[in-house]
Amino acid sequence: SNRNFNSIMERAPDYISVRVNTHAINKCYFIRNCKFRRIPVDKHRLESVASFVEVILEELVEGFDSTDFDLARVKLYSHEGIEITDDDLYFLKNYQYIYIDAKGEPFNFEQILEHYQIVEKIGQGDYGYVYKVLSVIDGETYALKVTQLGECSNKETQIEKILKDQKRFMKLNCYYIIKLYHCFCFHDTVYEIMEYVKGKEIRKYIKSKPNG
Repeated sequence: SNRNFNSIMERAPDYISVRVNTHAINKCYFIRNCKFRRIPVDKHRLESVASFVEVILEELVEGFDSTDFDLARVKLYSHEGIEITDDDLYFLKNYQYIYIDAKGEPFNFEQILEHYQIVEKIGQGDYGYVYKVLSVIDGETYALKVTQLGECSNKETQIEKILKDQKRFMKLNCYYIIKLYHCFCFHDTVYEIMEYVKGKEIRKYIKSKPNG
């Protein structure tokens, strides 16, 4: 009956997928499987980040002893790299992907690339490429723009300007403007994850016109 089914679901554990926030300086690769570990979580124990951290470490660390960790120092991040606070715990959904850092280090945005599988290359310019990618987090399709700065002059200044401009662009929310979700730099390459819109490249569209 529906009553019995609802009763079973109420007793069933919630699951959250967790992985360690890594700062290894390696070249970015697009991989098919993120190294997340799916662990059961009792939603009634989620009173604070500290108590949640203890639940996670009990699952991840064999022979876990809370005295070996400074739980107040440990940080949790969403799959978008946003630090999770006590107020955010109430809004965690089943199968939420999160990162944990026992030393409280900043989030390494390079890891966001591991959330996407390349489907095909859909564009190419003088400085980089645009790929159609599939998110392993939400199953949605996005566009990934990869801009390689190479040996250009004033590289650090240019990177700083690009990231500053794109940070403002990310705040825009207009039907006629493609949404930008992430923008970060790694090894002199700028990565932008944005809304995927099916269509032609502007350059190809213009050339297809009589006076193009």
